[in-house]
Amino acid sequence: VIIMDPYNGDIVTMVGGVNYDFSNFNRATQAYRQPGSSIKPFIYAHALETKKFLPNTKILDSNILLDQGNNLPVWVPKNYSNKSYGLLTFRRALETSNNLVTLKIGLDLGLNSVNEFLHNINYYNKNSTTDVYSTLLGAVENNLLNLAKSYSIFLNGGYIVEPTIIKKVVSNEGELIINNDYFKCKYCSFSIDDRSYRIPIIESQKENVISPQTSFQILNILEETDCIVILSHSEDQKLRDRGLISSMPKGWSYGDNIFARYEKANIEVLPKRIKMTGAIRR
Repeated sequence: VIIMDPYNGDIVTMVGGVNYDFSNFNRATQAYRQPGSSIKPFIYAHALETKKFLPNTKILDSNILLDQGNNLPVWVPKNYSNKSYGLLTFRRALETSNNLVTLKIGLDLGLNSVNEFLHNINYYNKNSTTDVYSTLLGAVENNLLNLAKSYSIFLNGGYIVEPTIIKKVVSNEGELIINNDYFKCKYCSFSIDDRSYRIPIIESQKENVISPQTSFQILNILEETDCIVILSHSEDQKLRDRGLISSMPKGWSYGDNIFARYEKANIEVLPKRIKMTGAIRR
């Protein structure tokens, strides 16, 4: 589990396992798994940034054939439901986690362009081979910390944060050595002996990777989607036993024992009832 402040990167909680004496492997930072559909909001954000698409742009959800190269079979991707739904709006395609529309958007943008965008937001922190079509559907492995860090751009207006457990370092003399604040203030410090005071000037030290408008649009769409799920197979059985879900596709998971939903930037655990599509819907 990672709980992180999206505005400054402060890690509030990190749970990497059950018992450190049993295993010191940190699953939040060291376990690399396929992010799956959780990569889709970033592809759609890049599409909005290029101004090639709008939330109401209509895209045909239909089968496509992809040549993977010499001596490799033709890839025929499918939606989770194995159905196509005709014309879908850009917004509805993300809401329903539609695979085919996502691929069409990514291919229209170009793999190089998508990979450059993922590099700019530091989605991957290691050299990963991302020049394959399946990158658009989250086939390239990543860890939970990177995913949480990257999702912060949809909550804070579009700027990068670096996860940290240290806010600042100050010497014994009170000298500031390290400061992880994302804002700096001129003329905020003064003494009673000063003859005059200047109006404080607050300046941003953050680097925007997407516009505030795009950040708002994606967050607004995610609020309308029913679930972003990070779930293990053991939890799948528990939820089915409690009547919360009817089925969980094998291999559709990202982390261990995490079940989250976007709802106005809050986390809601175990919604009352969900059903399945490409992602998970309530």
